[in-house]
Amino acid sequence: RRPPTGTTTAAAAISAHPPPLSITMGVAGPKSWVTGWHWRERILVNFPYPIGGGTWWMRNLAYCFWILDIVLFGLFTAMLAVRYISHPELLKKNLMEFPACSYLGAIPIALDTIIVGIVSFYDYRTSARWVAFAFYWVAVALTLLVSFGLLTLQTLSQKQHSISDVAGLWLMTSVPLIVTAAAGSTLLPYLDAASQRAAIVVLVVSFLLWSLGMCQVHLILAVYFWRLISHKLPPQQLLASCFLPLAPLGQGAYAIQQMSIFLANYL
Repeated sequence: RRPPTGTTTAAAAISAHPPPLSITMGVAGPKSWVTGWHWRERILVNFPYPIGGGTWWMRNLAYCFWILDIVLFGLFTAMLAVRYISHPELLKKNLMEFPACSYLGAIPIALDTIIVGIVSFYDYRTSARWVAFAFYWVAVALTLLVSFGLLTLQTLSQKQHSISDVAGLWLMTSVPLIVTAAAGSTLLPYLDAASQRAAIVVLVVSFLLWSLGMCQVHLILAVYFWRLISHKLPPQQLLASCFLPLAPLGQGAYAIQQMSIFLANYL
């Protein structure tokens, strides 16, 4: 069956693609608004130089960003679900379209942003900490599914590529590992107040995700930089993905710093 065309809501949902989910990301220009939301929220909530009531409106602005992020994530995820449930053959087709299928990595990254928002705005509630803890494991499962399941599928089923085909978008299957590790590192001080054992488990899992993610990212970055040196710039439609290396490097530095601070306090 061919997807319906037109301007109806059903047609729009079935015509949806994974890329719109990256609007909640913010890591690589116009197509990617989930890591950027995370940094905006953290900067506004923890602004180090409050000026005459500035903290109040900054926190409220960050809260509005977070609510908008949840709405967009729910909307685009629902549209994507309708698309694949109504036309399951499109799921197989999209999984075979490399590197476009790498945009599925935006799903766990967007969820990580929501998790960080839960403990940022409701840290005074013990129940919110456990809700964030539960969502963290959902994010871990989605991250492993994308970063290893999708990577394995791409390795086994894709045609041979040339060095000129390499693009920053290839990082989208590895970035979720680092962003989920960063989200876990943010949860550590909040979970430690509720359960030290849960905090230690999150610390170990996050460090493993961070280690695996950094290995994958640096392997891809080495190939990507060689491609930039030996060939022309990527096609116009992939130029925005040139900013993607900022996401794993920045989030990776943040994650290991937060984990080190917690570990130092624990020891």
